[in-house]
Amino acid sequence: MSVALARLFYKMQGINPMTDSTKPRTLKDQLESETADTERSAAVDSERYHGGDWWQLTDAEESVFVIDRERFPRMITVWSCYEAFKNIAYSLSWEDGLIEQACQQHPDWCSAGISESEFSDFAKVFGGLTHREAHVFYTKHDFWRARAGVSQYHCGA
Repeated sequence: MSVALARLFYKMQGINPMTDSTKPRTLKDQLESETADTERSAAVDSERYHGGDWWQLTDAEESVFVIDRERFPRMITVWSCYEAFKNIAYSLSWEDGLIEQACQQHPDWCSAGISESEFSDFAKVFGGLTHREAHVFYTKHDFWRARAGVSQYHCGA
């Protein structure tokens, strides 16, 4: 009887216990899985995230923003997830259903545009970053956008 009830429960929930045990059930689960992959790749190639592109860290940025290089792969992964959540960058990495689920949980974060405080809250809730880590990554990325000419200023500068 209990086996039949369990089967009925799984069927009603759309869960296949033989194949779904490792499938992420929330965006936070998927983010943790992606972060673990990113951290493993950084451990194999310690120079992977060293450089001047937006997803890399220069020695000057590490010093000025006091960013822990070992935490940087997590910061990059959380930012990538935030961009997908805000629908400002397309990525095959993030499951649409999990993003939709997260939007339903946090509808106040689903409006257009981004902000440092919103990213900080998102990063803390979903990515395990401190508010300080989220703030310095957001600021580092903002300065990179200015240096790279990505940001547009209306004052002519």
